[in-house]
Amino acid sequence: MNKSRFLARALDYTLFFSLLTLFEFGMITNILLFLGLPFLFAPVEGFCYLAFKTTPGKWIFGIHLSKRLSLFHSFKLSFKKALLVAPLFFPPLNIFFAIFYLREKAEHTQKRWSEYKAAKLTHKKRNSFVKYAFLSVACFAVIANFSPVSFTSKLSNLTKTELALDSWVKVKDDDLNFSVFFPKKPKVSESQLEVKEHDTVLDITEYHHQADVNYSLTSTQVPRAWTLLGSNYLLKTLGKQIDKHQGKIIDSKLIKHNSHSAMSYHLQNHGGGQTKGVLILVKKTVYKLEVTSKNDLSEEELKTSQNFIASFRRL
Repeated sequence: MNKSRFLARALDYTLFFSLLTLFEFGMITNILLFLGLPFLFAPVEGFCYLAFKTTPGKWIFGIHLSKRLSLFHSFKLSFKKALLVAPLFFPPLNIFFAIFYLREKAEHTQKRWSEYKAAKLTHKKRNSFVKYAFLSVACFAVIANFSPVSFTSKLSNLTKTELALDSWVKVKDDDLNFSVFFPKKPKVSESQLEVKEHDTVLDITEYHHQADVNYSLTSTQVPRAWTLLGSNYLLKTLGKQIDKHQGKIIDSKLIKHNSHSAMSYHLQNHGGGQTKGVLILVKKTVYKLEVTSKNDLSEEELKTSQNFIASFRRL
């Protein structure tokens, strides 16, 4: 493969894998998806050959087939390329295959990578502006997907929250790696929770302020095994426990708190009143922030609870 074709394929895989990560699978699932990327992308590549005679990455570099292939030949070609590329994803096997592909004779290279049945591979000189504009958009999409939310967004949200909670007390815990605003200086307590079905004991630290409306933040580390099926699965499971032990969940939603996976929820408490809260997962640490009232939370109280939750920051 020449340089432009190699870069085009790398870009196709990068864009496709970026789309897969939007589903927020767990770490192990993402690793398996990455290792199987050539075969997962193959049907998409085959459809692109059938419909457009090129793929997004190849289009950027002006690489096209001279004519559309049939459905069978499009998918045969894409899976053949997937089979050739797949070993490059498995170290140390990838070192051997990379050297082999680079050193093989030109006639073998032509047969291995450039057989397209009745079609030929053509190169069009892409308009520089269009090419670099598309590359810029693609790079921005990848960076936005793999990086935390922008500094500007963080700064804007933080400023708005701190202005709204100007008279509140900022609480900072260096050991638990967080800061948050409370109406008054909260009390701190520590306890343990036995989870019999998993044969484990969780150490829990709670910051709480009790008044007509109660504010609390609890923090605990969960076993690594609990996170293997992904953050969304763990958050939903914890949400079921909240629904079982604290009250009926009126509304819940998977969200992002800054760049961290989270689930917001609104409870009708078992003993009466309501709770507005959020579960935030950072690696193995779960933070739970709640605002609880003996009555239904008013619009003003809901707004304040949102400011309380938004004030939470990891150090």
